[in-house]
Amino acid sequence: MQYQAVNLVTEYGAKLHGCKYAIASKHPQWKMEKRFEESLDQFRPYIFLTRKEYAAILESQQNDDKFHKSKEGVSKMLKPKFKFTLVPQFPANLL
Repeated sequence: MQYQAVNLVTEYGAKLHGCKYAIASKHPQWKMEKRFEESLDQFRPYIFLTRKEYAAILESQQNDDKFHKSKEGVSKMLKPKFKFTLVPQFPANLL
C-alpha cells in the first residue's frame, strides 16, 4: 500500500477540520506529496495519518463488519425453519 484514502464523512458523519478525506501511509507526508502529487489532488484538503493512526480506523471498520455480519447471522437463526398451518378446531360437543 502506497497510501489509503479514508472518507471522513462516511466514517464519522462529518468533515474534520474542513477535510473530507484523510490519507494514511507508511511513508512520511513529504515523500507522499512528492511521489503522488497528482493522484492526491482529488483528496485535497486532507488530513495526513501515520500507519498507526490508520490501524485504529481499520480495526474499527473490521469490528463494524463483524458486528453487522453477526446481526445477520442471528436474524437468520431466528427465522422459523418450519411452516405451520393453522387447522380450525371444532368444539368437542360438535364432534
